[in-house]
Amino acid sequence: MSRDVACHVLHFRSAVDDTDQPVVFSMPTLENPSSSVACIILSHDTLDPPTRERFIDVAVREAHRWLPSLTSSNEPVILLQPMSRGNAEGIGLAGRDLLEAIHAVQEDRQVTLSPIYLAGVGAGATRSLQWATLWPSRWSGVALAGAFWDERLDPAGDSPPAWEEPARESIRPAELASNLSGLRLLIEHPWWFDGIGGTSSARQFNAMKSQLSKPGFEVSSRQHVPLLLGATDWPSQPNELVEWFFLKPAEPTRSMTLTAYSTRVSGHGVRLLQASGAGKPATIKRTEKEDVLSIQTTGSTDILVEPTGNKPIRLDRRRYTIGPADVRTIEGRSWIRFQHRGDRWQKISPLEPLPQAHRVHSMMDLRWDGVIFVPGTLGDDRENRTLRRLAESLARRWTTGVDSPAHDGVPHDATVRYEVIKDSDLLDEQMSRRHLILIGTPRTNLLLARYHGRLACEWPAHDEDDEAVDRFRFREHTYTLPDAGLVFLQKHPDHPGQAIVVITGTTLEAIGVVDRLRLTLLPSYLLWEGPKVTTYGHWPGGLSAE
Repeated sequence: MSRDVACHVLHFRSAVDDTDQPVVFSMPTLENPSSSVACIILSHDTLDPPTRERFIDVAVREAHRWLPSLTSSNEPVILLQPMSRGNAEGIGLAGRDLLEAIHAVQEDRQVTLSPIYLAGVGAGATRSLQWATLWPSRWSGVALAGAFWDERLDPAGDSPPAWEEPARESIRPAELASNLSGLRLLIEHPWWFDGIGGTSSARQFNAMKSQLSKPGFEVSSRQHVPLLLGATDWPSQPNELVEWFFLKPAEPTRSMTLTAYSTRVSGHGVRLLQASGAGKPATIKRTEKEDVLSIQTTGSTDILVEPTGNKPIRLDRRRYTIGPADVRTIEGRSWIRFQHRGDRWQKISPLEPLPQAHRVHSMMDLRWDGVIFVPGTLGDDRENRTLRRLAESLARRWTTGVDSPAHDGVPHDATVRYEVIKDSDLLDEQMSRRHLILIGTPRTNLLLARYHGRLACEWPAHDEDDEAVDRFRFREHTYTLPDAGLVFLQKHPDHPGQAIVVITGTTLEAIGVVDRLRLTLLPSYLLWEGPKVTTYGHWPGGLSAE
């Protein structure tokens, strides 16, 4: 059959930086506008230049290339193309953009996008893969061409330091592969003439294929035809991809294992709300039998379980009966919340509030929300200028994505400008809705002076006889040498829903060392003396410094 399909450009307000962001979607005329409609989310490769205008131009041309497939498909389907700001990663800014784009289209057109399929090539494939591993219960199928599976297979340089590993594990698809069980997967390795190309190596494809070629996964793999025009001609036959997505209806999984480092991760029928410790894995195994739904957990303290009819739930060998009063509706689905209290799990009343959707446990989690870099202005001219330049440098690094594990050190403009605001100019309203990165000491930064005594670090009274050194005390040790520096993350003292990062040190030179570190890959705290990192770790239980 043939149906009318129109291409639209919609702008939504980003919760990260309050900017208007575009999403391009092609939508058929629906007989029942309020019904559910299938959706394919197509993620582009890295844009050059990465501007809104460039994205809209590329996405509209791509929409026209898909037009014949959308008009002739057996089922009505929407093609949605989010801009997905950032580097190749689907985490953080790109992930927020994706979720907000889906919500904007559903609100604007009064439709429910279901089922939803992911597709991408190159950097777009890497993003799609990470979205699939972070939120597997949202999607019904994934098609990838040239996805980045494990950055350790193609190291860009020296091995990363040990303190980055927990953050890398929290987003590395190879570590979260079990989340893909129950999803239909199509993986392709697009080869290029003479071996020249910009997508991931054959080693990445082979490792992904090998790890997913195990019981519990439903994977099709193939080598793609040459990409004559780079990544802009994938798929070469969009109708083949549309047919593959709809070849087999999505079926709910009956068994799954979820390994998660982040509270954002959910598997089919299970959502992790809280792990026992930041940077440590939580494992959840779900098995559905005829008479009971069994859940086994390690490292979890707060979870949601989607019930199956009136079946009782056996959670870590203890049986729980389910009644209507136990169920809470979230995003149109029914869930039961369990918290680990004492030596057992307890059902929690649906009236109790759920944790925030983007809970912060490590520096990596700050990528999901807006941040403001706040240099101090209480010092002398040299100190103020130096702290300002450092804040601007860190903001640029955050923007360009050089902290990316997937494309390590390759800058790609995220088309977001993180604000740098002086401590004296920051308003309470801004602090209540943004995370802060405070740079300096209580002697040089107004906010550090205001919160002194309420932070994980203490600064003893400044020694007038040694004006060159700002001593600080952290975890029962006082640092006095002129090359000692510290960065740590904790709750905002006045706004518990927000976080602050403190970057401090005994001297300006010591503080400046942070500019050579991958800030978003750092753990909850990290100490250095000169070029050598001496101590690092995660706060027990997450964000709190207590």
